[in-house]
Amino acid sequence: MNVSRTLFNFSHRRVGVVGAATALTSYYIYQKQKSPLQCAAASASGSLRNLHFPHNFHLLDLNSRKYKPIPELQGLTFRDVVLTESSVTALASDGKVYEFQADGRAAETRAFERDAVGLGANNRWFCIGLPDKIKLFLCGDQDRRSATIINMPSGETLKQVDCTREGVIVLANSGKCYELSPDNTWKRFRQLPPVAQIACGEAHILFRGQEGGIFGQGSNSYGQLGAKFEERFFENPTSIPIPGGNVTHIAAGGDTSYFVSNGSALFSCGMGQYGQIGNQQYKHIQTTPTKIKSLSNIQEYTEETGVRDKMFDYITAGAHHAAITYSAFQHEQFGQSVYAWGKSILGGGRRTHISLPTTLLPLEGEEDGLDRMQLRNEEKARQRVVCGGDKAAVFWETKK
Repeated sequence: MNVSRTLFNFSHRRVGVVGAATALTSYYIYQKQKSPLQCAAASASGSLRNLHFPHNFHLLDLNSRKYKPIPELQGLTFRDVVLTESSVTALASDGKVYEFQADGRAAETRAFERDAVGLGANNRWFCIGLPDKIKLFLCGDQDRRSATIINMPSGETLKQVDCTREGVIVLANSGKCYELSPDNTWKRFRQLPPVAQIACGEAHILFRGQEGGIFGQGSNSYGQLGAKFEERFFENPTSIPIPGGNVTHIAAGGDTSYFVSNGSALFSCGMGQYGQIGNQQYKHIQTTPTKIKSLSNIQEYTEETGVRDKMFDYITAGAHHAAITYSAFQHEQFGQSVYAWGKSILGGGRRTHISLPTTLLPLEGEEDGLDRMQLRNEEKARQRVVCGGDKAAVFWETKK
Protein backbone atom coordinates (compact mmCIF):
# COMPACT_ATOMS: atom_id res chain seq x y z
CA MET A 1 0.00 0.00 0.00
CA ASN A 2 1.35 3.39 -0.98
CA VAL A 3 1.07 5.92 1.76
CA SER A 4 2.20 9.48 1.21
CA ARG A 5 2.18 12.26 3.74
CA THR A 6 2.06 16.01 3.89
CA LEU A 7 4.18 17.51 6.62
CA PHE A 8 3.57 20.81 8.34
CA ASN A 9 6.15 22.09 10.83
CA PHE A 10 5.56 24.97 13.15
CA SER A 11 6.99 26.27 16.41
CA HIS A 12 4.67 25.60 19.32
CA ARG A 13 5.39 26.02 23.05
CA ARG A 14 4.14 22.98 24.93
CA VAL A 15 3.99 22.99 28.72
CA GLY A 16 3.65 19.73 30.62
CA VAL A 17 1.46 17.81 28.17
CA VAL A 18 4.41 15.99 26.65
CA GLY A 19 6.92 16.98 29.29
CA ALA A 20 8.82 19.53 27.25
CA ALA A 21 8.86 23.29 27.67
CA THR A 22 9.61 24.01 24.03
CA ALA A 23 9.37 21.72 21.03
CA LEU A 24 9.19 21.75 17.28
CA THR A 25 5.90 19.97 16.63
CA SER A 26 5.24 18.19 13.36
CA TYR A 27 1.81 17.21 12.14
CA TYR A 28 1.74 14.26 9.77
CA ILE A 29 -1.40 13.87 7.76
CA TYR A 30 -1.64 10.57 5.95
CA GLN A 31 -3.70 10.11 2.83
CA LYS A 32 -3.77 6.69 1.20
CA GLN A 33 -2.66 6.51 -2.42
CA LYS A 34 -2.49 10.28 -2.85
CA SER A 35 0.51 12.46 -3.58
CA PRO A 36 1.37 15.43 -1.32
CA LEU A 37 0.10 17.74 -4.06
CA GLN A 38 -3.24 15.93 -4.18
CA CYS A 39 -3.48 16.08 -0.40
CA ALA A 40 -2.91 19.82 -0.42
CA ALA A 41 -5.48 20.33 -3.18
CA ALA A 42 -8.07 18.24 -1.35
CA SER A 43 -7.38 20.19 1.84
CA ALA A 44 -7.94 23.49 0.08
CA SER A 45 -11.29 22.29 -1.26
CA GLY A 46 -12.36 21.07 2.16
CA SER A 47 -12.88 17.51 0.91
CA LEU A 48 -9.84 15.82 2.45
CA ARG A 49 -10.63 12.57 4.28
CA ASN A 50 -14.40 13.03 4.26
CA LEU A 51 -14.90 9.90 2.14
CA HIS A 52 -12.69 7.83 4.44
CA PHE A 53 -14.57 8.52 7.68
CA PRO A 54 -18.34 7.94 7.64
CA HIS A 55 -20.53 9.56 10.28
CA ASN A 56 -20.36 7.05 13.14
CA PHE A 57 -21.43 7.40 16.76
CA HIS A 58 -18.67 5.97 18.98
CA LEU A 59 -19.42 5.08 22.60
CA LEU A 60 -16.79 4.14 25.18
CA ASP A 61 -17.64 0.52 25.99
CA LEU A 62 -17.54 -0.13 29.74
CA ASN A 63 -16.20 -3.67 29.44
CA SER A 64 -13.52 -3.39 26.74
CA ARG A 65 -12.74 0.29 27.47
CA LYS A 66 -12.73 0.91 23.72
CA TYR A 67 -14.73 3.39 21.67
CA LYS A 68 -17.18 1.24 19.69
CA PRO A 69 -19.49 2.44 16.88
CA ILE A 70 -23.27 2.11 17.43
CA PRO A 71 -24.67 0.54 14.22
CA GLU A 72 -28.18 2.00 14.62
CA LEU A 73 -26.79 5.54 14.60
CA GLN A 74 -24.43 5.20 11.64
CA GLY A 75 -24.65 8.04 9.13
CA LEU A 76 -26.52 10.39 11.48
CA THR A 77 -25.59 13.85 12.72
CA PHE A 78 -26.81 15.20 16.06
CA ARG A 79 -27.76 18.45 17.74
CA ASP A 80 -27.19 17.22 21.29
CA VAL A 81 -26.08 14.12 23.21
CA VAL A 82 -26.33 13.49 26.97
CA LEU A 83 -24.81 10.56 28.89
CA THR A 84 -25.74 9.22 32.33
CA GLU A 85 -24.69 6.19 34.36
CA SER A 86 -27.56 4.12 32.95
CA SER A 87 -28.33 5.41 29.46
CA VAL A 88 -27.45 7.54 26.46
CA THR A 89 -29.86 9.99 24.82
CA ALA A 90 -29.17 11.60 21.46
CA LEU A 91 -31.08 14.28 19.52
CA ALA A 92 -30.57 13.76 15.79
CA SER A 93 -30.54 16.64 13.33
CA ASP A 94 -33.92 15.55 11.92
CA GLY A 95 -35.56 15.81 15.37
CA LYS A 96 -35.58 12.12 16.30
CA VAL A 97 -34.57 11.38 19.88
CA TYR A 98 -32.77 8.06 20.46
CA GLU A 99 -32.35 6.40 23.84
CA PHE A 100 -30.23 3.31 24.48
CA GLN A 101 -28.70 1.51 27.40
CA ALA A 102 -25.18 1.75 28.80
CA ASP A 103 -23.83 -1.11 26.69
CA GLY A 104 -24.83 0.68 23.48
CA ARG A 105 -27.46 -1.88 22.49
CA ALA A 106 -31.16 -1.33 21.78
CA ALA A 107 -30.99 2.16 20.32
CA GLU A 108 -34.66 3.08 19.94
CA THR A 109 -36.51 6.15 18.76
CA ARG A 110 -37.93 7.79 21.87
CA ALA A 111 -39.66 10.77 20.31
CA PHE A 112 -39.71 13.05 17.30
CA GLU A 113 -39.26 16.76 18.00
CA ARG A 114 -38.16 18.75 14.99
CA ASP A 115 -37.98 22.00 16.99
CA ALA A 116 -36.07 20.60 19.97
CA VAL A 117 -33.46 22.95 21.45
CA GLY A 118 -31.53 20.45 23.54
CA LEU A 119 -31.56 17.60 26.06
CA GLY A 120 -31.07 17.13 29.78
CA ALA A 121 -30.83 13.90 31.77
CA ASN A 122 -30.05 12.22 35.06
CA ASN A 123 -30.46 8.61 36.18
CA ARG A 124 -34.19 9.06 36.82
CA TRP A 125 -35.43 10.87 33.72
CA PHE A 126 -34.44 12.75 30.64
CA CYS A 127 -36.03 15.85 29.22
CA ILE A 128 -36.43 17.29 25.74
CA GLY A 129 -36.24 21.06 25.64
CA LEU A 130 -38.52 22.84 23.16
CA PRO A 131 -38.70 26.61 22.64
CA ASP A 132 -41.85 27.00 24.77
CA LYS A 133 -41.84 23.87 26.99
CA ILE A 134 -39.95 20.82 28.18
CA LYS A 135 -41.04 17.18 28.03
CA LEU A 136 -40.02 14.87 30.89
CA PHE A 137 -39.66 11.11 30.33
CA LEU A 138 -38.84 8.42 32.88
CA CYS A 139 -35.63 6.64 31.89
CA GLY A 140 -36.28 3.20 30.47
CA ASP A 141 -40.05 3.71 30.36
CA GLN A 142 -41.33 1.89 27.31
CA ASP A 143 -44.47 4.01 27.01
CA ARG A 144 -43.49 6.72 24.55
CA ARG A 145 -46.65 8.69 25.42
CA SER A 146 -45.86 9.10 29.11
CA ALA A 147 -44.09 12.45 28.87
CA THR A 148 -44.94 15.12 31.42
CA ILE A 149 -45.20 18.48 29.64
CA ILE A 150 -44.20 21.65 31.51
CA ASN A 151 -44.62 24.97 29.76
CA MET A 152 -41.88 27.56 30.06
CA PRO A 153 -42.58 30.55 32.33
CA SER A 154 -44.80 33.15 30.71
CA GLY A 155 -43.01 35.14 28.03
CA GLU A 156 -39.84 32.99 28.17
CA THR A 157 -38.24 30.82 25.48
CA LEU A 158 -35.71 28.08 26.17
CA LYS A 159 -31.99 28.49 25.50
CA GLN A 160 -30.48 25.59 27.51
CA VAL A 161 -31.63 22.77 29.79
CA ASP A 162 -29.56 20.67 32.21
CA CYS A 163 -30.15 18.33 35.16
CA THR A 164 -28.72 17.71 38.60
CA ARG A 165 -29.37 14.43 40.40
CA GLU A 166 -32.74 15.69 41.63
CA GLY A 167 -33.83 18.58 39.46
CA VAL A 168 -34.19 20.26 36.08
CA ILE A 169 -32.59 23.66 35.47
CA VAL A 170 -33.37 25.85 32.46
CA LEU A 171 -31.81 28.99 31.01
CA ALA A 172 -34.15 31.26 29.06
CA ASN A 173 -33.10 33.45 26.15
CA SER A 174 -33.79 36.44 28.40
CA GLY A 175 -30.82 35.41 30.58
CA LYS A 176 -33.06 34.31 33.47
CA CYS A 177 -32.68 30.89 35.10
CA TYR A 178 -35.36 28.66 36.60
CA GLU A 179 -35.54 25.42 38.59
CA LEU A 180 -38.40 22.96 38.25
CA SER A 181 -40.13 22.47 41.61
CA PRO A 182 -41.61 19.12 42.76
CA ASP A 183 -45.10 20.40 41.86
CA ASN A 184 -43.89 21.05 38.27
CA THR A 185 -43.85 24.82 38.64
CA TRP A 186 -40.86 27.07 37.97
CA LYS A 187 -38.82 28.79 40.66
CA ARG A 188 -36.62 31.62 39.44
CA PHE A 189 -33.04 32.22 40.64
CA ARG A 190 -33.53 35.89 41.48
CA GLN A 191 -30.06 36.61 42.89
CA LEU A 192 -28.35 36.22 39.52
CA PRO A 193 -27.33 38.74 36.86
CA PRO A 194 -28.20 37.86 33.23
CA VAL A 195 -26.79 34.38 32.55
CA ALA A 196 -25.09 33.09 29.38
CA GLN A 197 -24.55 29.40 30.31
CA ILE A 198 -25.46 26.83 32.96
CA ALA A 199 -23.73 23.58 33.92
CA CYS A 200 -24.98 20.95 36.38
CA GLY A 201 -23.02 18.43 38.40
CA GLU A 202 -24.40 15.69 40.60
CA ALA A 203 -25.69 18.10 43.25
CA HIS A 204 -24.44 21.56 42.29
CA ILE A 205 -25.16 24.16 39.61
CA LEU A 206 -22.82 26.63 37.91
CA PHE A 207 -24.00 29.85 36.28
CA ARG A 208 -21.84 31.87 33.88
CA GLY A 209 -22.94 35.49 33.72
CA GLN A 210 -23.11 37.36 30.44
CA GLU A 211 -20.32 39.60 31.77
CA GLY A 212 -18.09 36.61 32.60
CA GLY A 213 -18.78 36.30 36.34
CA ILE A 214 -19.36 32.86 37.89
CA PHE A 215 -21.92 31.81 40.48
CA GLY A 216 -22.68 28.46 42.09
CA GLN A 217 -25.41 26.86 44.17
CA GLY A 218 -25.92 23.53 45.91
CA SER A 219 -23.40 21.11 47.37
CA ASN A 220 -19.87 22.21 48.23
CA SER A 221 -18.93 18.93 49.94
CA TYR A 222 -15.72 18.63 47.91
CA GLY A 223 -15.08 22.31 47.26
CA GLN A 224 -16.82 22.25 43.86
CA LEU A 225 -18.19 25.75 44.47
CA GLY A 226 -14.74 27.11 45.22
CA ALA A 227 -15.52 27.73 48.88
CA LYS A 228 -14.01 26.41 52.12
CA PHE A 229 -14.89 22.85 53.02
CA GLU A 230 -16.73 24.02 56.16
CA GLU A 231 -19.38 25.65 53.96
CA ARG A 232 -20.97 22.41 52.79
CA PHE A 233 -24.08 23.73 51.05
CA PHE A 234 -25.29 26.99 49.52
CA GLU A 235 -29.06 27.56 49.39
CA ASN A 236 -28.65 30.56 47.06
CA PRO A 237 -26.20 31.40 44.25
CA THR A 238 -22.82 32.51 45.55
CA SER A 239 -20.02 34.20 43.63
CA ILE A 240 -17.02 32.03 42.68
CA PRO A 241 -13.88 34.12 42.06
CA ILE A 242 -11.81 32.81 39.14
CA PRO A 243 -8.31 34.20 38.41
CA GLY A 244 -8.39 36.31 35.27
CA GLY A 245 -12.05 37.16 35.80
CA ASN A 246 -13.60 36.81 32.36
CA VAL A 247 -14.85 33.20 32.19
CA THR A 248 -15.79 32.06 28.68
CA HIS A 249 -16.72 28.38 29.25
CA ILE A 250 -17.87 26.25 32.20
CA ALA A 251 -18.50 22.55 32.78
CA ALA A 252 -19.59 20.43 35.74
CA GLY A 253 -19.62 16.69 36.31
CA GLY A 254 -20.09 14.66 39.46
CA ASP A 255 -18.61 16.79 42.25
CA THR A 256 -16.08 18.69 40.13
CA SER A 257 -16.24 22.07 38.36
CA TYR A 258 -14.25 23.51 35.44
CA PHE A 259 -13.78 27.11 34.30
CA VAL A 260 -12.06 28.58 31.23
CA SER A 261 -10.74 32.08 31.91
CA ASN A 262 -10.13 34.53 29.05
CA GLY A 263 -10.50 31.67 26.58
CA SER A 264 -7.05 30.17 27.22
CA ALA A 265 -6.61 29.30 30.93
CA LEU A 266 -8.36 26.29 32.52
CA PHE A 267 -9.19 26.01 36.24
CA SER A 268 -10.80 23.23 38.26
CA CYS A 269 -11.99 22.53 41.80
CA GLY A 270 -13.91 19.88 43.72
CA MET A 271 -13.34 16.14 43.94
CA GLY A 272 -10.12 14.83 42.40
CA GLN A 273 -9.98 11.22 43.64
CA TYR A 274 -9.59 9.85 40.10
CA GLY A 275 -7.34 12.61 38.80
CA GLN A 276 -10.23 14.66 37.37
CA ILE A 277 -8.77 17.89 38.82
CA GLY A 278 -6.07 17.50 36.14
CA ASN A 279 -3.10 18.78 38.16
CA GLN A 280 -1.17 15.50 38.65
CA GLN A 281 -2.76 14.91 42.05
CA TYR A 282 -5.46 12.59 43.33
CA LYS A 283 -6.92 14.86 46.02
CA HIS A 284 -10.35 14.11 47.43
CA ILE A 285 -11.04 17.80 48.05
CA GLN A 286 -9.87 20.90 46.18
CA THR A 287 -11.60 24.03 47.48
CA THR A 288 -9.76 26.66 45.44
CA PRO A 289 -10.05 26.85 41.64
CA THR A 290 -6.58 25.75 40.51
CA LYS A 291 -5.05 26.22 37.08
CA ILE A 292 -4.45 23.12 34.98
CA LYS A 293 -1.03 24.32 33.85
CA SER A 294 -0.36 21.68 31.22
CA LEU A 295 -3.23 23.01 29.08
CA SER A 296 -3.34 26.70 29.99
CA ASN A 297 -1.85 29.64 28.10
CA ILE A 298 -0.25 27.42 25.46
CA GLN A 299 1.15 29.60 22.69
CA GLU A 300 0.86 29.17 18.94
CA TYR A 301 2.24 31.06 15.97
CA THR A 302 0.49 32.20 12.81
CA GLU A 303 1.76 34.47 10.08
CA GLU A 304 -1.35 36.61 10.44
CA THR A 305 -1.26 37.20 14.21
CA GLY A 306 2.23 36.15 15.30
CA VAL A 307 2.51 34.47 18.72
CA ARG A 308 -0.73 34.16 20.68
CA ASP A 309 -2.40 31.95 23.28
CA LYS A 310 -4.30 28.96 21.93
CA MET A 311 -8.01 29.37 22.64
CA PHE A 312 -10.22 26.54 23.90
CA ASP A 313 -13.17 25.42 21.81
CA TYR A 314 -15.24 23.65 24.47
CA ILE A 315 -14.94 21.49 27.61
CA THR A 316 -17.13 18.56 28.65
CA ALA A 317 -17.25 16.71 31.98
CA GLY A 318 -18.52 13.39 33.31
CA ALA A 319 -18.83 12.11 36.86
CA HIS A 320 -15.08 11.48 37.24
CA HIS A 321 -13.48 12.58 33.96
CA ALA A 322 -13.30 15.48 31.52
CA ALA A 323 -12.17 16.31 27.99
CA ILE A 324 -11.34 19.52 26.15
CA THR A 325 -10.33 20.69 22.68
CA TYR A 326 -8.66 23.83 21.43
CA SER A 327 -10.22 25.98 18.73
CA ALA A 328 -9.04 25.03 15.24
CA PHE A 329 -5.51 26.13 14.40
CA GLN A 330 -4.43 26.62 10.81
CA HIS A 331 -2.18 23.55 10.90
CA GLU A 332 -4.88 21.41 12.56
CA GLN A 333 -7.31 21.64 9.66
CA PHE A 334 -7.14 17.85 9.40
CA GLY A 335 -8.48 17.35 12.92
CA GLN A 336 -8.59 18.63 16.48
CA SER A 337 -6.72 16.70 19.16
CA VAL A 338 -8.72 15.81 22.26
CA TYR A 339 -7.12 16.12 25.70
CA ALA A 340 -8.72 14.08 28.48
CA TRP A 341 -8.07 13.15 32.10
CA GLY A 342 -9.73 11.35 35.00
CA LYS A 343 -11.22 7.88 35.34
CA SER A 344 -10.62 5.35 32.53
CA ILE A 345 -11.39 7.65 29.60
CA LEU A 346 -8.44 6.91 27.33
CA GLY A 347 -9.89 3.95 25.43
CA GLY A 348 -7.72 1.26 23.87
CA GLY A 349 -8.58 -1.13 26.68
CA ARG A 350 -6.94 1.02 29.35
CA ARG A 351 -8.49 1.34 32.80
CA THR A 352 -5.86 3.72 34.08
CA HIS A 353 -6.89 6.85 35.95
CA ILE A 354 -5.05 9.84 34.49
CA SER A 355 -4.33 12.96 36.56
CA LEU A 356 -2.59 14.86 33.76
CA PRO A 357 -4.40 15.73 30.49
CA THR A 358 -3.30 13.54 27.62
CA THR A 359 -4.40 12.83 24.06
CA LEU A 360 -6.84 10.00 23.36
CA LEU A 361 -6.13 6.99 21.17
CA PRO A 362 -7.55 7.04 17.62
CA LEU A 363 -11.10 5.85 17.05
CA GLU A 364 -11.55 2.31 15.80
CA GLY A 365 -11.42 2.34 12.01
CA GLU A 366 -10.09 5.91 11.87
CA GLU A 367 -6.45 5.35 12.81
CA ASP A 368 -5.15 5.98 9.27
CA GLY A 369 -1.57 6.38 10.51
CA LEU A 370 -2.42 8.74 13.38
CA ASP A 371 -1.18 8.17 16.90
CA ARG A 372 -4.04 10.02 18.62
CA MET A 373 -7.72 10.79 18.21
CA GLN A 374 -8.40 13.70 15.87
CA LEU A 375 -11.87 15.18 15.50
CA ARG A 376 -12.86 15.87 11.88
CA ASN A 377 -14.47 18.99 10.51
CA GLU A 378 -16.76 19.22 7.48
CA GLU A 379 -18.83 21.96 5.93
CA LYS A 380 -22.12 20.99 7.62
CA ALA A 381 -21.00 18.84 10.55
CA ARG A 382 -18.05 18.23 12.85
CA GLN A 383 -16.98 15.51 15.26
CA ARG A 384 -17.41 16.31 18.91
CA VAL A 385 -16.57 14.50 22.15
CA VAL A 386 -18.99 14.44 25.09
CA CYS A 387 -18.61 13.13 28.66
CA GLY A 388 -21.34 12.26 31.13
CA GLY A 389 -21.90 9.81 33.97
CA ASP A 390 -19.12 7.23 33.66
CA LYS A 391 -19.15 7.42 29.85
CA ALA A 392 -17.70 9.26 26.90
CA ALA A 393 -18.78 9.35 23.26
CA VAL A 394 -17.69 10.86 19.95
CA PHE A 395 -20.41 11.90 17.52
CA TRP A 396 -21.02 14.12 14.52
CA GLU A 397 -22.58 17.42 15.52
CA THR A 398 -24.76 19.37 13.09
CA LYS A 399 -23.34 22.85 12.57
CA LYS A 400 -25.74 25.66 13.37
